[in-house]
Amino acid sequence: MASDPAMDGSDSEPGSRVEPGSSVDSNSSVQWGLAGGLRSVLRYASVGLAALSLTIGPFPTLSAWGAEAIASGLGCELNEAQLHPCYVLGQNIDELLYNLFTLGWLSLVTLPLAGRCPSGRAQHSG
Repeated sequence: MASDPAMDGSDSEPGSRVEPGSSVDSNSSVQWGLAGGLRSVLRYASVGLAALSLTIGPFPTLSAWGAEAIASGLGCELNEAQLHPCYVLGQNIDELLYNLFTLGWLSLVTLPLAGRCPSGRAQHSG
């Protein structure tokens, strides 16, 4: 039986067949198996990180919008320069609104990260 060079295992590519009697390094299949497993782990990790960044990315912006909506609805002044008293049921929530509002600056970091991989798939080169 004639041996096809592409199928004799000498090229050590994953999925290549090895015919009996051919000389193939026994570690090559182990190396390809580990590389394939690592690729699989990295693929799932990158999809997980993309999902996490898409989930967390908009929260700083949403918190700033929420703080602005609450302050506006209560007739309170809200800005990043200083705290202004704002009372709800006798409780001053000025620090809470201030912290939520200034958290919006974090969106300068989180939104670009969320936009890096909008499809949830890792970008591979090559």
